[in-house]
Amino acid sequence: MTSFGEALAGLSSSANDDNSYDVAELPGAPSYLVGRSRLGHPALLIRTDETVIMPLRLAGIEARYSVRCRVAEGRLERIERLSIIECLSADPDVVTFFCDCMQRLVMILGGPPTAAEVSAAVERLVAMFRALALPPVNDVTGVIGELCVIYAAADSRTAVRAWHAEPTERYDFVLGNLRIDAKATSGAERVHAISADQAAVPKGTIGMLASVMVRQAGGGATVLEFIDRIVERLNPDADAIFRLHEILALVLGSAIGPALEHRFDLEEALSSLQFFEFRQLPALRPPFPERVSDVRYRLSLSGLSPHKLVDLRALVVKDAREVLPSRGRRFRC
Repeated sequence: MTSFGEALAGLSSSANDDNSYDVAELPGAPSYLVGRSRLGHPALLIRTDETVIMPLRLAGIEARYSVRCRVAEGRLERIERLSIIECLSADPDVVTFFCDCMQRLVMILGGPPTAAEVSAAVERLVAMFRALALPPVNDVTGVIGELCVIYAAADSRTAVRAWHAEPTERYDFVLGNLRIDAKATSGAERVHAISADQAAVPKGTIGMLASVMVRQAGGGATVLEFIDRIVERLNPDADAIFRLHEILALVLGSAIGPALEHRFDLEEALSSLQFFEFRQLPALRPPFPERVSDVRYRLSLSGLSPHKLVDLRALVVKDAREVLPSRGRRFRC
């Protein structure tokens, strides 16, 4: 299917008023039109019911519902009543992210969606676009490490639901009695930054360090291409796909554009994924001297043997096992 971005690239901006759009249909998705506004803004126009919903304009997104507008598809013009999601930002990185989100939205909503379904999706989109104005809270290498855990999981949908709602949480993945923190390095050795708080795993839980080696590679996969592969595993779970994008926006913030285009050796990253139980690793653990807190250190895993997946899976409750790779599963694409 032609992507939203590809269809958008073929459109001009010859519309002459605020309710006019140059459009192209997305093949296989008759309820949706890709459009450009009078100002050249990218937009998704959706054939919905005519439910009256208040318009929204916030965080670089404008949404209007059941709007009577003029659409021009090549030389043919017509009047249609459509719901419209429009990107108001001129920032190329934001526009790229918008196009990717619209591509996912078409897949998630299917067709024909109701105006209420579109409105609920827009509310989540607004939260994502607010996050894009904030500084990043993790670098692209760290994010790739977390994505590797999701991709390699026995059930990637369960892994996404277990993924941190806030990037500052103690562990990256929490479900049942399982706690996983993903650590990635672009260095030559498997050395990771650890906090004493992470190493001191809560009583009754199993804490694991997921270690990944991430090498930059000019001819490698982009982060966006890797996300596409993960989305394939999440489909048709709309909530999991949205959650994936929400957390990426929260973590990468204003750096999301360059991050999505970052190229790395995906095969090596996946094949390098190893799991270690925190309690079995050398660590600095409490009690610490009075007035000493927030202890952090660097740990080399060189020479240490990773734990066998069959043993790790036996330690956690049934649902949490789905976050770990299944026994015998290869981590390659």
